[in-house]
Amino acid sequence: MGEISDEDMLRARFNTDEDAYFFYNEYAKFKGFSVRKDHKTVVDGRTRRRRFICSCAGVRERKWTNLHKRRKKARRLTRCNCPAALNIVYDDELNMWTVRGFMSQHNHVLAPSGGSHFLRSHRKVSLSNAVLAQNLYALGVSKKLVMDIIISKSGSHAAAGCTARDLYNQMNRARVERIIDGDANLVNSFLEDMNVRDPGFFKKIQVNEKKQLTKLFWSDSQSQEDYKLFGDVLMFDSTYRTNRYDMPLVVFAGVNNHRHTVIYALALMNNETIDSYEWALKTFLAAMDGIAPKSVITDGDAAIRNAIENVFPKSKHRLCVWHVVQNAITNVWTDGFVKGFVEAMFCKGPPDAFEKKWAELLIEYKTVAEQKWVHNIYEKKEMWAEAYLREYFFAGCRSNQRCESINSVVRVCVKSGLSLIELVDKLLQKIRHIRYRDFEAEVNTTMTRSAQIPNLTLIGEQAEALYTRAGYEYFFKQLLHEPSYVVNESYEDGEDIIKYLVNRHMHPNAPATVEYNREKDAYNCTCKLFERVGFLCRHILAVLKHTHVKALPKSCILHRLGFGLRLKELEEYSRDLFMWGCESVQRCTMVKGHIAAFDKGEVAQGFDETPVPKNPLGFEEEPVASTPPQSFPPDNIVDPQRDLGRRGGPRRAKRKMFHQRTSTRRTCPSNYLSLDFLNLGLVCL
Repeated sequence: MGEISDEDMLRARFNTDEDAYFFYNEYAKFKGFSVRKDHKTVVDGRTRRRRFICSCAGVRERKWTNLHKRRKKARRLTRCNCPAALNIVYDDELNMWTVRGFMSQHNHVLAPSGGSHFLRSHRKVSLSNAVLAQNLYALGVSKKLVMDIIISKSGSHAAAGCTARDLYNQMNRARVERIIDGDANLVNSFLEDMNVRDPGFFKKIQVNEKKQLTKLFWSDSQSQEDYKLFGDVLMFDSTYRTNRYDMPLVVFAGVNNHRHTVIYALALMNNETIDSYEWALKTFLAAMDGIAPKSVITDGDAAIRNAIENVFPKSKHRLCVWHVVQNAITNVWTDGFVKGFVEAMFCKGPPDAFEKKWAELLIEYKTVAEQKWVHNIYEKKEMWAEAYLREYFFAGCRSNQRCESINSVVRVCVKSGLSLIELVDKLLQKIRHIRYRDFEAEVNTTMTRSAQIPNLTLIGEQAEALYTRAGYEYFFKQLLHEPSYVVNESYEDGEDIIKYLVNRHMHPNAPATVEYNREKDAYNCTCKLFERVGFLCRHILAVLKHTHVKALPKSCILHRLGFGLRLKELEEYSRDLFMWGCESVQRCTMVKGHIAAFDKGEVAQGFDETPVPKNPLGFEEEPVASTPPQSFPPDNIVDPQRDLGRRGGPRRAKRKMFHQRTSTRRTCPSNYLSLDFLNLGLVCL
C-alpha cells in the first residue's frame, strides 16, 4: 500500500463497488485514517456512482452543539471538512467500476503506526473471534477475560482487530438476535428438542392469562433414574439473581452412592407462594412416577413447609440445622443460650433425653423461656431435634448444604442479566460437569483400592468390594473405632431376640444395646446409625466380632446400593454383547431380535426369585399417585414481565422462618462453629 501513488489509484478497476470500498479501506488503514460511505447515484434500479470519503469529512450540525437541555455529555468532535475522497462510476463498456476522482490530501493528523485499529472502519470482530467469544462466555468466562484471551491468541491488541467495546457490543448483538422471536419461545423449543433426543425427558410450562411464562419445570431421563436409585432423601431450595426476569430458581437435589450431589430436577417460578411450591412439588411427583421421597430437608420457609405437608404428607420433613441455629442467634440475644440450644438439638438418645435437656435449659434461662420464638421452635421440635429424627433415614444429612452449594456454584457462572435460554444452557453445563465427576469417582472405585488396613479384615474386604470409594472411607471410620468397644453382657429377650450390651473401653456407664433377630438375621442398635446413615455402627461391628461373624449380613446392606451394583454388573456384561453386535449389520440384527423376543415371564420360570426388600429401613411406603392439572402452553409464549427499575429478587415481605425475624444470611457455610454436623456431609452407600 505504501507504493501506491495517486496515478495508480486513478487507473484502478474493480468488479464491484464493495471491492472498491474494501480496497480503499485497506489503503486508509495503512495511511492512518478511517473511511465512510457517502452518497450514491441509482439509475433504473442500478447503482451507477459511489463516493467514499474520510470519516473526518463534513462538520457536525450546529444544533447538536447548542443544546440547552443536554442530558448526555457531548461527544468529541471528529469531523473537520476533510477533502479526502474516492469517486467511482460504473463503465458499461468495460463492465467494471472505474475511478473518476481521487483526493489523497487530509487536513488533520493521521493515526500513528499501529493505531489504525482504533478507527471505526477498521474495528471489526472477525468470525473466528466471535465464535470463540461466544463459546468462552457460555462456559462462564467473563467478557474481560475473553478479550484478554483473544489478544493473547492474536499476538497483540492491534492484531486482534477490535477493541473491548467492539467485542462486548458484538456479543450483546448475538444475544439479542438469538432471542429475537422471544426468550420463552426459544426455551420451549429448546426443551422440545431435548425431548426428541431424550424420550424420557419431562417438561412442564405454565402461562398466565396474558400468555406470559410464569413457571417452568424440567428433568431429563438420567435425573429420573438417579431419583429411582437415590431419591429417598430430597433437598430443595430456591435462589435469586439467576436471570433477567428475577424468577427464583428451584433446585431439587439429593446425594448418590459416591456422596456427591445429584440433581433431580430444576424449576423456575415467578414467585414463592404456597401455590407455586405446590405446583413445583406436584410436577416433580408426576415426573418421578408418583414416588414421594422418604425424607425432605429444607430451610424451613413457611411456604415450603406448608407445600410439603400438602403434597408429601408421609415424607419426614427436616429443617436445616444451620438455619435453625441462625434463627436462635438472631432471635435470642442471651449469652450462653445458643450453646445450650445446640447441645439440646444434638442430644443423643431417645426423646426423653431431649425433653430433660430442654427443661434444664429453660430453668437455666428463665427469661428466655417466656419468649415467643422459643415457644414456637419447641412446637416444631420433631423437625429439628436429633432425638426425634434419629430413626429416620437422611443419609447423614442435617442441612440443605448440598442445595446451597449448588446455588453457590450457580451464582458463580449465572448472572442476573442472563436470558432464560442462557440460564438453561449454563445449568445443563453444570449438570454435565456433575455427572462427569460421578463417572470419575466410578472409575476410581473400580481401578483403585484403599491403602488402609482395616480391622475385621474379612468384613473390611467385603465392604471395600461392595461400597464405593467414598462409602468405604466412611465405613472405615467405624472399623477403626470398633476395637475400643467390648460386649459386656448378652441375654435372650424372647424366642428369636438376643440383646448385647456394648460399652466403650473404660466407659461402662454408657452402654449401647444391640438387638439381634435370629429369624430375620437383622441387627438393630440404639445409636440408630444404620437407620440414619445406612452404615453399620461400631457397636454392631463389635457384636459381629464377638459372635465370630465373617461377613456383613444382607439386612445390613442398604437397598440403594444393591440395586446399583446389580445394574452396574448387568451393564458390564451387556457392553461386551453390544460391542460384538455392532461389528456387522447381521450381528446387530441378531442381537436386536433376541432382545425383542425376551420374555421375563418365561425366563423366570424354573427358579425361585428372591426379591430385594423394597423397604429395608422399615418406612411406611405407599406410592403417591399425583395428577397435577395440565396446562398446555400456547404456540406463542410471551416472555415474563421484567421490572427494569431494579435488580435482584422481587421486593416482597422478608422471608421469615417460624414466623419470626431471620438472619440476613441464607447460605449454609462449609463449616459452622465447632459443630461437626456439617462436616459429616451427606453420607450414603
